[in-house]
Amino acid sequence: MTIRVELSDQVLAFVSQLPPLPKKRLRDALHKLGSGKADIKRLEGRLEGYHRLRSGSYRVVFRQRLDRGQQVAECIYAAPRALVYELFEQAMSRE
Repeated sequence: MTIRVELSDQVLAFVSQLPPLPKKRLRDALHKLGSGKADIKRLEGRLEGYHRLRSGSYRVVFRQRLDRGQQVAECIYAAPRALVYELFEQAMSRE
C-alpha cells in the first residue's frame, strides 16, 4: 500500500535547515511513511485526529485522509520532540 505524503511549507523549511545527517534521517522517515512502514502513533487529547511520525529527536505531526481513494498523509508541522506539540497547538490556534 502506497501513501501519498504531502509536506507543508513549515515541514519543508524545517527539514531544509537541519544538518546533513538528521536531514537524511528525517527524509528517510518520510519515505517510510509513504510505504506504510514508519514509526507512527495516533495522538490523543487535544490533538486527537492527528498522528506523529518519529525520527530520532524530531517529530512530524500529520493527519491522514482519503483523496479519490488514495490514502494521503498530510504532514503539517515538524519540530524537535521537546517542543513540537506545544508549537503545533499554538500554530493551530492562530489559524
